[in-house]
Amino acid sequence: DASLSTSDRRLKRNILPLQKTLEAAHHAATSRQGQSHGTTFGYRKSDAVSWVLRELRPVSFAFRHSSESKSMNPRFGFVAQEVERVLPNLVVDTGQTKYMVYQDLIAMITLAAKEHQAGLDDNRANVATLRGKVRELAGVLDHLSQRVARL
Repeated sequence: DASLSTSDRRLKRNILPLQKTLEAAHHAATSRQGQSHGTTFGYRKSDAVSWVLRELRPVSFAFRHSSESKSMNPRFGFVAQEVERVLPNLVVDTGQTKYMVYQDLIAMITLAAKEHQAGLDDNRANVATLRGKVRELAGVLDHLSQRVARL
């Protein structure tokens, strides 16, 4: 079952980086819960993305009633009511049933992957720097050991 979504720039307005939208959602949610947010020491922009990932709960499931419920294979996804608490824009409520807007979730997962990759790249650079310092200190230690041995 293929699904197409309109994505033409000419049909869109108010195009903003997703990071800003997630930061606003994170701010609103943490304010409701009485937690501190963006003004605290150590806050990173990636905190909003990490918050979304922590709040979303992937599940496996089978449908109760429908043609899809006959399948023996488990399905994978999210529970709309749970997602709605975190990202209400990803849920459509018809009054009887709640539906997920999964294509919007793809953008969030992509942003999360980019944030995590940037963190990994930073960590790799830090490890390389620290290895260089360890080699340098090992050389100093070796030099000092040789001088002590001559005494």
